Amino acid sequence: FGSEQLLATSETRATVERHADWYGTWATAELTRLRGGVMDAGVSIIERERPNLLAALRWSLSENDEPRALSTGLPLSTMWLGRDYFDEGVEWIGRMIVSLSPSPRLGAIRICLSAMLLSHNADAAGALEHARDGVEMLKSARDGPLAWLETVGMSMQAIALSRTGRADEARKAFDASVSAAREAGDLYALASNLCSSRVGWPDRASERRVLAEATEILRSLDSD
Repeated sequence: FGSEQLLATSETRATVERHADWYGTWATAELTRLRGGVMDAGVSIIERERPNLLAALRWSLSENDEPRALSTGLPLSTMWLGRDYFDEGVEWIGRMIVSLSPSPRLGAIRICLSAMLLSHNADAAGALEHARDGVEMLKSARDGPLAWLETVGMSMQAIALSRTGRADEARKAFDASVSAAREAGDLYALASNLCSSRVGWPDRASERRVLAEATEILRSLDSD
């Protein structure tokens, strides 16, 4: 009986591992394909598999399996942000921050948390810390598929600086986030950063200019 139970346990573990691997690989591929588009309608693709991804993340964290936790945790984080699963996202990202070692993908997850906090006007100082730490972790992956998230993190830094009364620092950070998005070549991220940067412009003419550019980018994306 003992050997049969051990075999059943082994088979169950192998099944769970295959489940986590499949959904982690699939969600990571979708995130890479969508890039900044995951912040728009594309996120619905990941949202449809939310229960399966959550199950895989829960198991991976319970097993201290960092690679599998990150492969499911990052796509989920973009979905929590894009679809406003605020309470669920804050809870699970908090678990990942405590459990996982610093890495580019954890940095991207922290940037998602920063954006979630700012979108709910919750803890601007904490959002600034998460954005800064996230951008720092992403530096080693600057030329990879997560580069667009680094530019989002820079924009979150700027917004948090603005909300904590540091206008001059915020203006420089907004400019840097737009430049980085242009360099990364992700139009969704560029449009988002342009829209965010309008709060840092001191005059209406400059604000209208950046909003006009963002609108034109979004129209071009809709027409593709």
